[in-house]
Amino acid sequence: MQGIPHKGRHRLYGYDSDWQTKPDEAAIVREMFQRRARGESTTSIARDLTTRGVKTVSGRDWTSGVLGETLTKHVYAGKVTFKGEVVADSIYPALVDLDTFNAAQSNLANDSAGTNTRRYLLSGILRCEHCLSPMKGNPSNQMYRCSTTYGGCGRLSVRITLADHWVTWAAMQRANLTPKRQSPTRDYDAEIAAADAAVLKIQADYRAGIYTLAEAKPLLDAERTKAREAAQSKARAAPRTNFATQKYLDYHRMNLAQQRAFISSHITGVVVGPAVSKGNQPFDPSRFLCEYPDGTKERLERPVDDPEW
Repeated sequence: MQGIPHKGRHRLYGYDSDWQTKPDEAAIVREMFQRRARGESTTSIARDLTTRGVKTVSGRDWTSGVLGETLTKHVYAGKVTFKGEVVADSIYPALVDLDTFNAAQSNLANDSAGTNTRRYLLSGILRCEHCLSPMKGNPSNQMYRCSTTYGGCGRLSVRITLADHWVTWAAMQRANLTPKRQSPTRDYDAEIAAADAAVLKIQADYRAGIYTLAEAKPLLDAERTKAREAAQSKARAAPRTNFATQKYLDYHRMNLAQQRAFISSHITGVVVGPAVSKGNQPFDPSRFLCEYPDGTKERLERPVDDPEW
């Protein structure tokens, strides 16, 4: 059976007044549902939308309350409700699939899960490989666990510090924010030294009477230009706090909600496998299977060509 959604005083965000999809707003709606389904708080999502200049239908900033209410609208999943009960399929296009909608409702209703996501970086982002249930931070032992309290199998756990480190590293890599080491193609110091030596020789030749002042000046200017250009090129090529490094520093100045938003924008989810390291062996990041917004997946690997690892 199909039905027509109730039309309020204002149009619903994502649709025009005739219930036709507005593509730019529909993309934001899908993003909101996906992020809430992954466990991100409504406060974090609303703050991010406000930072990006995304406004509500009335032209105001998004708030946690308005966003939370928006996410409860069944019409986004193609359903029509009456007195809180689903009574029919909407004749208008859905913006999100039913599974994503239901996952978002589960997180909205679960107050304890909401508290957990505000305390731990990857709560709701990590999922158990055995049962695919979200893993939650456990303060008693500082582990992310697949908890039977939240319907999981209880078979997997991973230390919070290790998971936070490796998933943050993966998000940085995905965003191409980690500074890369670049070998200089020119020997700038040698060029500067050669130009300085040429200046000294021209000055000595001028004093010896080999050059007149008119002859020496353009030669000196040319060598000094070479030295200045080499010094400027060296400064541009030298490691410094560039865009990538600044983004890395900015990340570590963010609050928890902003860090979760950053990670969620580059990694849609992480499936955690069982432990494979034994004894004193280093932690094996291949336990983490990262899922990216473009639909690709990647199992993390420990870098082998970096002395820091």
